[in-house]
Amino acid sequence: MMDIKDTLKRPAVMWTALALILIIGALMVPIEWVRSVGDFLGEEEQATDVFSDSVAGVDKALAAGASVEMSDARLAEMRPHLQVRRLATTGPMTHEDVVEATEMMRDFNAQIASQELEGSKEALRNERNRRLAEAFPRLDAAKIGPTLAELNSQLETAKD
Repeated sequence: MMDIKDTLKRPAVMWTALALILIIGALMVPIEWVRSVGDFLGEEEQATDVFSDSVAGVDKALAAGASVEMSDARLAEMRPHLQVRRLATTGPMTHEDVVEATEMMRDFNAQIASQELEGSKEALRNERNRRLAEAFPRLDAAKIGPTLAELNSQLETAKD
């Protein structure tokens, strides 16, 4: 009969036993411990783009009139992506168009947010729509304004 010492002398058996012990031990570790290690090491956030799942989910929720559970800062960060996502419904856009339109939206959103008067905000929105139609001629210029206005009202409703 084989004794434990003889069994552990064979490398394959020893490594298999060690692997099983580690797997069973890992199954017993509470998930909170795993998350705390992730927080300690600095978990990287995934980059958000126009077609990411998080943006698509928020866009669908806004279109359905459902409430969106996220901070105002996160919603403001996501706003240009939502706007470009809606712009893509008005006509075809290449990847380069999407990147350029997102930057344009970020710039205009900052300018619009800094205005106190509603008339100034509306003038900037009209200028934004004009520049979008000029920069992206394949978009339906007549649909740009109403599409973005609809999204704006949905975002305002979601904030409340």
